[in-house]
Amino acid sequence: MSSLVRKYKKLFLELKYLYAELEYYEEELQEAQANFKEEFYKKCEQLNLNVKKPEEKKEENGTEISTSVNPFEQQEEQQSENINDDTIPIVEQEVEQPKADDEEISKLYKKIVFLTHPDSIPANEKEQLKQKRTKQFLQAQEAYRSKNWFLICEIAMELGIDIPEPNKKQLKWIEEESSRVKERISHIKNLYAWVWHTSEDNKDGIMERYVKSVVK
Repeated sequence: MSSLVRKYKKLFLELKYLYAELEYYEEELQEAQANFKEEFYKKCEQLNLNVKKPEEKKEENGTEISTSVNPFEQQEEQQSENINDDTIPIVEQEVEQPKADDEEISKLYKKIVFLTHPDSIPANEKEQLKQKRTKQFLQAQEAYRSKNWFLICEIAMELGIDIPEPNKKQLKWIEEESSRVKERISHIKNLYAWVWHTSEDNKDGIMERYVKSVVK
């Protein structure tokens, strides 16, 4: 195995881990934001501030109107000493993958199909493995149609299939995509909702500071 391939596999596995880490943060953030909003309105009530949930503030005819304070649509990120909001950050979109060589992709795809096609799996094989192979087969089909070389290589590596030596553009893409994912994770960790959610002993203080920063 060449030095370039070893570097590629290392970067590849790092990016795969980062994707899994980002998925965790984004799922956890949804729960954090929902709880944060509930606690925000409770804190406003405790402080006798005239801020109600949008659905609770209505005109005389019963028509719902929005509150004057909407603390959940800001797009600022945390500064060194000031956590500003709980919105999901807007960051650079996924970097477009470089085009892979059709012959390279085709060879890998055929090797994957040989190992994962439902007709290739022995009837006496464990059901759990059958399901895993079927999932890999379907993922490989979609990846092949879209020429997604990263996913094709990921499946191949899971199956123990040697991946081809990458070119410089592919290596650069992995590095740039890793940076993008790290940036998004960093944004999430800097959100008010996340800091509040993960705080063990200062939740009330964090919430009060946030309320005072957005309710004038």
